Formats: sequence, C-alpha cells, structure tokens
Amino acid sequence: MSRHFVVVGAVLRKDLQALWPLAVLTVTLVVINALYPALDRLTQGLFPTAVSLLCALLIVAAVHQDSTSDVRRDWLTRPVPRGDLLLAKAAFVVLLVFVPIVLAKLGANLANGYSAGEALLAATAIDPVLVLVGLPALIAIAATT
Repeated sequence: MSRHFVVVGAVLRKDLQALWPLAVLTVTLVVINALYPALDRLTQGLFPTAVSLLCALLIVAAVHQDSTSDVRRDWLTRPVPRGDLLLAKAAFVVLLVFVPIVLAKLGANLANGYSAGEALLAATAIDPVLVLVGLPALIAIAATT
C-alpha cells in the first residue's frame, strides 16, 4: 500500500475517533432530512437549514483537528504533507456528509417505487444549500489554518 494512503487512513481514523459524537448526530439528521422532506414544510425551512449548518460545523471541526506544520512545531512531529491532509479531510466530508445523503435518498426513492436508474439519478442530485454552506466553510477554514 502506498504511504499516502496509509497517512490518509490514519488521519481519517483519528478524525472519526475525535469527532464521532458530532459525526453520528450529523449523519442521523442528514438521513432524517433526506427521508422526511415534509419536515421542510413543518418547520418552515428551519430543519434543512439547521442540518446544513451542522454539516458545516462538522467540516470546520474536522479541518481544525489538524493544523499544517509551522516552524515551531515542525521538530516535534513529522509533518503530514498538505496534499495528504487535504485528501483525508475531503474523504471525511464525503463519507460523513455526501454518502449518507445519497444512500438515504436512494433508499427513499426505491421505497417510493422508482426504478433503480431514476432513484440513483435523483439521489445524486446535490442540495444547493449544502454546497453553498459547506463548501465555503471548508475553503475558509482551510485557508486560515
């Protein structure tokens, strides 16, 4: 196995161990939001917004788990290459935000009687609110650490 994948796996595992309560809460609310779209009307749009903000909070927390090496801490540990760190954080976001959304939407669409192709196509449509909140959070926090 490549050294890069070992480092990415170690960082991903460390982030999951450190942030598992927030990750479980986020995944649960993301799945509830995807399975019950009526909550949007019931809560007048507050529940999906809260889920998007929670996803952004998870992204911010994951990025802040590791700072890039600086001159003072460089000699304490072997620094993780920036590309590996970015790949690990991106994998964390994909596994804990986007994969649960797609799987929940896919299951809901299949349960509603759509064909597998239609269900997969509808499930992979990305919510623009999640992108508008999550992506800038990842970019802003990554630029300031």
